[in-house]
Amino acid sequence: MILVTGAAGRLGGRIAKLLMERGYEVVGTDQVPFEESPSPYRQADLRHGKRVEELVEVAEGVIHTGAIAGPPIDGETVFENNVLSTFNVLRAAARFELHRVVFSSSAFGMGWAHDGAAFVPQYLPLDEEHPMMPFEPYGLSKQVGEDIGKMIARNSTTSVVSLRFTNVVSPE
Repeated sequence: MILVTGAAGRLGGRIAKLLMERGYEVVGTDQVPFEESPSPYRQADLRHGKRVEELVEVAEGVIHTGAIAGPPIDGETVFENNVLSTFNVLRAAARFELHRVVFSSSAFGMGWAHDGAAFVPQYLPLDEEHPMMPFEPYGLSKQVGEDIGKMIARNSTTSVVSLRFTNVVSPE
């Protein structure tokens, strides 16, 4: 079974549906109710470590897209939610020796901003060696999330891949 966090969101919902269409067993989770979920669904606040462990314990893999999207109006809430939920998910994955976690990072972590003139890369094309230079709390939460993934990968048998999405929009 693959656990998809953020399953009520734009990205997580699409991922859960696509995995199911391809024959995978999926359980979705998010903070909000989601009656239209295409997969079995468990409402949960990922800031609560014990609840996360209950969800991850029965999973074979995790796709962690659960986050408050940014850039935020209330940066403190976004940062706290995104960092603590990522820490709990990745720590539980390592505890239960999952092979792989996919983490939904963001171009905001690299420094992308709504103000097109704000981010000036040190060089192009951007690659994994380019320093992350976030401008706001959401981007910083993604940078910290990637660092949590690196720590987990160094200290366990769980590998973590971070995908830096540029923007996820609804079809409408």
